[in-house]
Amino acid sequence: MFVTNKDYPKFAGRMAEQSAGPTADVNARDITAKIADRDRALTLVDARGGGEFQSNLLSRMKELAQNSSKTPVLIAGNVKDKNQYSEHHSVMAITVKELATTELPENTMLIIPEAEKLNVPAMYEVLKTANAVNAPTVVIDTHTRRATGFASEVLRGAGAPVLSSSPGMEKSSLTLVQKDTVDDRLKVAARYVSQQKAAGIHVVAQAGNERARGQLTREIRNALQENGILGETVATISTLSPVWLDGANRNLRSTYQTGMVLERYEGKELKETLKITGINDNHNTLRVVNEHGETQGLRLNAIDSQYRLYTGMTISRLRCVNSRTTVWPPEKEP
Repeated sequence: MFVTNKDYPKFAGRMAEQSAGPTADVNARDITAKIADRDRALTLVDARGGGEFQSNLLSRMKELAQNSSKTPVLIAGNVKDKNQYSEHHSVMAITVKELATTELPENTMLIIPEAEKLNVPAMYEVLKTANAVNAPTVVIDTHTRRATGFASEVLRGAGAPVLSSSPGMEKSSLTLVQKDTVDDRLKVAARYVSQQKAAGIHVVAQAGNERARGQLTREIRNALQENGILGETVATISTLSPVWLDGANRNLRSTYQTGMVLERYEGKELKETLKITGINDNHNTLRVVNEHGETQGLRLNAIDSQYRLYTGMTISRLRCVNSRTTVWPPEKEP
């Protein structure tokens, strides 16, 4: 996948880390409540459903903006979609091309329906504007078209929070766990998940960041084993999960952690596999060991586009009491 502007992931990553303070209706239990609970300046909504569902979803995004004291502005990929949004939802709608010459309201929330219709440069222009005017942005990927570009995939790679919405999910309930400490919240959430599973109810648990998700996975596993829903570990499998690297982050110390794996390619041929065993903050150098057990130093500024970065993960195969086996979500190695 080729990204036409190296700043695009940087903007997306920056916005994904910022708080925006969206406010959902106090009684909301749908996707708007999830967006408000996640509280990020950039959110990617993975929305799968028919035309009626997508129209209803835009109405709820409009309500979210209004509850947040923001003016909803819909960004369209073409004039036809722009006119349709304006007519059906009574909101301000503009195309990407018009965005550069249109003065936005003072407090704006940008909403991008059918984001798969936007290519990478177009999405980059939208995020530049959103970043300049501090406008929280909701990107809705409906998966109806893939020929234009992969802007949504880049958002995922840059760390934008991804929330799912579908007709079935929107009929489900949302439970927020509120405790004084993160550890307490995760333990309570794990017990709740176990209780719901024991009752035969489908339940999905969400946590705010990768570290919390790993801890929540372990807590849920323990709770399920304590309640007799999961049995002993049958086997564990070590695997690698890719980490996004681009011109904005590949030469930063903060990108790398001990235990990560670097692969160096020449064209399509893998030339070298290196495991990071240490980081020298004073000299901007990684201490790495190759597949032959040889230790060497690798300067950060030597890491170019020929390198791929991975983080280690462990998948545990557990014996399930009520069926033969189950695979629990992957747990990141400490």
